[in-house]
Amino acid sequence: MLVCVNNRLYASLFDLGRETQLMVYRSPVVKDRHDIYRPVAVVVGEAQPIAEIVVEDEWMFFGKATLSVYRLPNDTVMQGVA
Repeated sequence: MLVCVNNRLYASLFDLGRETQLMVYRSPVVKDRHDIYRPVAVVVGEAQPIAEIVVEDEWMFFGKATLSVYRLPNDTVMQGVA
């Protein structure tokens, strides 16, 4: 399930059975407080990333992007997306 798509932000939910993971790929110019990030923030809630790396990406601002993965309980995801 796709949560948000923009040329600076991509986020997808992956149902893994007992848990759901949220993958967020964003430009360094997209901050947690920005309107564009709000739909993702609703799904993330209080979750902390289980993995986070900065990668080179020539198509993003400053040539870098951050990839974050969050583990979310299935019921949390349904409340955030509905």
